[in-house]
Amino acid sequence: MAPAIAQNGHVIGDVLCKKSIHDPLNWEMAAESLRGSHLNEVKKMVDEFRKPIVKLGGGTLTVAQVASITNTSGVKVQLSETARAGVKASSDCVMDCMSKGTYSYGVTTKFGATSHRRTKNGGALQKEHIRFLNAGVFGPNSKAVGPNGEKLYTHEAFRVAGLSGGFFQLQP
Repeated sequence: MAPAIAQNGHVIGDVLCKKSIHDPLNWEMAAESLRGSHLNEVKKMVDEFRKPIVKLGGGTLTVAQVASITNTSGVKVQLSETARAGVKASSDCVMDCMSKGTYSYGVTTKFGATSHRRTKNGGALQKEHIRFLNAGVFGPNSKAVGPNGEKLYTHEAFRVAGLSGGFFQLQP
């Protein structure tokens, strides 16, 4: 017979306190990322945003890194040698899809936002994709640019892209 876990409101043994070795959903990593204060997290993001070099190594890419690359001129991007093969394979796959005219959902179609547009220019696709996804993410003046070069709020950019729905207007 299995030992009782609780008796009269008291836990018997360490059954409930055992650390799980198997964590397929990475709950521990998610919980660890939430430790600390919001102020410290914002300070860290600002420091990361101001760095002159963004080093990519196949790990997590932060909002500050993406915002820094897309909003700050003169920021250099360094790709680690260990990540280079994976980036090359991914790039080759996207370029192959574009040259054949096949869809690559989320890459060439931006999750449906530009499913009506096609291009064979990989560099232009990449810049447009980053600009679209980064609209209004960081900085007081960061806005998307419309088809005629005008500045757009995020909800306007989504509307121009053919997406509709309820959007929150964030105030600084």
